[in-house]
This record gives sequence, structure tokens and C-alpha cells, in this order.
Amino acid sequence: MKFILFCPDLFTGGPFAMLQLNKALKNIGHECEVVFYDIGEFKFLSDNTLTVKYKKKPDLSVKNFDYKICNRVDKKDFIIFPEVLLGILINLRKRGFRNTVFWWLSWDNAPLDQINYFDSILNLRASINVFQSFYAQFEAKRYGIEGQILSDYTFFNEDLFKEKVIKVNDICYLPNKSRGAESIISDLSKFFSIIPLINMSQMEVQKNLKRSKFFVDFGHHPGKDRIPREAAFYDCIPIVRKTGAAKSSKDIQLNKELKVNIDLLENSEKLKSHINYIDKNRESFLKSMKPYQKTIQNEYEVFINQVKDFCNACLKRK
Repeated sequence: MKFILFCPDLFTGGPFAMLQLNKALKNIGHECEVVFYDIGEFKFLSDNTLTVKYKKKPDLSVKNFDYKICNRVDKKDFIIFPEVLLGILINLRKRGFRNTVFWWLSWDNAPLDQINYFDSILNLRASINVFQSFYAQFEAKRYGIEGQILSDYTFFNEDLFKEKVIKVNDICYLPNKSRGAESIISDLSKFFSIIPLINMSQMEVQKNLKRSKFFVDFGHHPGKDRIPREAAFYDCIPIVRKTGAAKSSKDIQLNKELKVNIDLLENSEKLKSHINYIDKNRESFLKSMKPYQKTIQNEYEVFINQVKDFCNACLKRK
């Protein structure tokens, strides 16, 4: 059984999850290749076999997560599409590629305006659907689309986790998830030390989380986001916007006072007071995060079992 992963050539959470799946599939004995669809040119041969010619070499590279680039897709292959490629899934199914998998790596980033079309529902229900988050699984069920959880796991450094580090910084945040919040961050910087997590390696991000008290997330949560998990793991208390997957206690297992509405995030005085309140009760909040940290530590083992269940579901389709 051969798997083909359709992946963008980007350094974001979705491609990282795909490389994790690629490695897991190979480790349990399956062949797996990666199609970088955003830098590929596609051509169908007379037998409808799909060939891929690339405009350039992929940039995506994660240490210890090697992959084989796909140049040819056969009808018998199991093709795994991210949630943004609904149109390509439909087109390939109509050309006879029936072993299709739709991986809902997010819900909000999917083409939601197209999902309820009859053609879309028909082809989605005929495919295997798997979900990175319980949030996406719940939302899809409202459309009659069901499937198992196939999540991902958090990269963490065990030595860094155990290391005793003084929290020398107050707040860190992701600029690319904070567009429109610049004035709020500017106000906060009058009272707190702040580090933007930008142009850093993964290890640099984790070291900054380790030495920071708080991670403030202004963004939406289309899936089970990675950085809030890393922050929680390193005792950097996440304060997240209560939207998307952050609303799910199964996806993001944080105290309800750490999941805040946008009216608090858009008011710098209210946000400052809330941060100070949490800081005064820091030990209590850290204690409340212990079960979440344990969940994060166990994500890899859970993920491998999910991959095995996924493979069994594919075998039933052959």
C-alpha cells in the first residue's frame, strides 16, 4: 500500500504534520511519497496516471524528517489531501483516483463555501476523512462527514523541559497571528517585556517560551495549534483567544480563565489586569496545566496508534 501526501512547500504547521505522518507511515512499513503541489506542474498520461514535474527543489526541510519526492501518482495509490484542496480531490476522483483521503488539518481554512455543494458532499463522503482536531470533527459532522482523529504531536526538547530556567521575559507572541493588535502590544510593552517570535529556529522559539512567563495568542484557532502547546509544555502560560479549536476542551486543555474573548484582548487595560491577575496566581495556574503537559508528552504515542487505525481503515477500502 503506497501513500501520496499532497503538501505545500511551506514552513507551517500543516506541512510539519504531514512530515510527521510520512515518517510514521514509513516506520510501520508503508511506502510514502510527497507531492509538493504548489511548485509542481501536473500532466495526465493516457491511462490517467498523474505525473508531476517540479519548477524547483522543495525548500521544506525538518531535521530527521526525510521524505521521498513523488513524480508519479497511480490510481491504486492512497492520496492524502489537506483540507484546502477540495477541488483537486474532486477532479482526481472523477479521473478514476478513488483511494482519496481528506485530512482536515483545520476547519476554518477549508473552502467552507463549497463544502455543501452536492458534488463536494458526494466526493467527501466517498473519501476517507480524518481530523487533526476534535473541533474540525464536530463541525464536519454537521454536514454528515465523519471520520477518526488523526492529529499530530508536539516537538519538544526533554533536556530543555527539565532545565531550570529563570523567567526573564514577561510575554511572547506571534506577529503573523497578531495583525491588527499592534496598538495593544505597544500598550502592553509599557508595562511588560515582550518578545516577538519571528525569524527564529524551532529551538530558538522553544528557548524563548521557556524563559517567558506568558504566551499571548491573538489569532484564531482553525486547528489544534502547535505554539500554545509548546508554551504550556515549558511553563509559559498561554492566554488564547476563545475561538475555533481553542473552544474545545479536548483540543486545548486550559483553564477557562486562559481562554479569553476578543473584548478582553482588544482592551489593553483589561488585558494588562488579566495578565497581572494570572501572574499573582501563577502557581495555581501552573498546577492546572500539569494534566495538559502530560497529554502533550504522550501525543507521539497517541499519534502512532491513530496512524495504525488510519492504515486499517485504508486496508478495508482496497
